[in-house]
Amino acid sequence: MSAVGADVDGMRRVLEARGVRVHVYSGAGAGRPLSALVRLARREPVLTIYHHTIAWPAGTLSFLALPGPRVLRYHNITPPSTFLPYSPAWAAGAAVGRLETRAILARGGLSLLLPCSAFSRDELLAQGAAADRTAVLSPYELPPTAAAPDPATLARLDDGRSHLLFVGRVAPSKGQHHLIDAVASWRRRWPEEPVRLLLVGGTDPRLAGYLRALRARVSRLGIQDSVELLGAVSAEELEACYARATVFVLASHHEGFCVPIVEAYRRGVPVVAVARTAVPETAGGAAVLLPDFDPEAIAQAAHDLARDPAARAAQAQAGRILVQERYDRAAWEARLTELIGPLLA
Repeated sequence: MSAVGADVDGMRRVLEARGVRVHVYSGAGAGRPLSALVRLARREPVLTIYHHTIAWPAGTLSFLALPGPRVLRYHNITPPSTFLPYSPAWAAGAAVGRLETRAILARGGLSLLLPCSAFSRDELLAQGAAADRTAVLSPYELPPTAAAPDPATLARLDDGRSHLLFVGRVAPSKGQHHLIDAVASWRRRWPEEPVRLLLVGGTDPRLAGYLRALRARVSRLGIQDSVELLGAVSAEELEACYARATVFVLASHHEGFCVPIVEAYRRGVPVVAVARTAVPETAGGAAVLLPDFDPEAIAQAAHDLARDPAARAAQAQAGRILVQERYDRAAWEARLTELIGPLLA
């Protein structure tokens, strides 16, 4: 499930547990068709929470027209220029999505704006959002599954290598190409120390060109035996990847929050990340943050942790503490109820 989907499902769970009748609507997928929401709103009062993350003209127009209290849940939208070299269609979707954000804010009348981070809040305020109706609420992170790590994956990865892990969809905004370059740097500088980069995440067909570019990059650098593009994996396989991960590495160009950082912290995996957009805010002081996308620096930071068990353990502990203090699920549920409750009344 995507981070946005998990947030939708988390809100549904919390509100239903408090006796609220919840319906989920979407343009595609598991949600009900949007036309059903319009029919419902004609019969009875509704509170509408719009999870905004990409272009959905029909959803935006309906959201603007619906009566009753309206909440904008803003997950942020990646700048379209990031996608343009690989998918004009995806770039167009991002551009239209950003226009829709401005249209929603220009229309006004929102009861509440719920950006997922202070980074996203500041973006909304710069476009005219009402500060007194804006509150930051981090995304709901689904509890870890009860799935046991896949034994076959554990055995395959139990080969003495350092494992660098990234989890996220295959997209140019996620910067997987920087991580591939970092592994090439590792191989060049420490050839006697074997390393493997695990890239977990599915690919939208419209971004297949970026996936091909990643594979071509790996081949050109001659590091096929050190990079695995695993695609979408099962819950058991994902847990095995985390269990064998030495360091979680992140080189995203744009993040509205970045849930995988929290997932890595929960599992005791130290994080090395490039400090862009919402990443420093989400990571807090528990990650090794780098100023830019220099592959040499990414490789050095990951190598330093891989070769220093004490430092790795300290970073992992810092991550666990940060999760307990900042991303407690019970506190999240209470905060959501506090914000949404008056609108339900």
